[in-house]
Amino acid sequence: MSTAVSDLLTAAMKLGESERNELAERIWDTLDGPEFPTDDLTEAEFEREILRRREEALNDPSSLMTWEQVRALP
Repeated sequence: MSTAVSDLLTAAMKLGESERNELAERIWDTLDGPEFPTDDLTEAEFEREILRRREEALNDPSSLMTWEQVRALP
């Protein structure tokens, strides 16, 4: 760990839990990663989407994938 990262971590650990959480989220948001269709949803919209997908899975279990199938995806 570089000195700069170590110094930042030391300073961050002096923050309260909610402030550390906010800092972590803001840093995470700056990292490149795959974009998902759910990224722009509000919390309520995301919850509705999760419930919709759950209902879909319960109604049609044949549409589900095993963990091995998921891991094999590109």
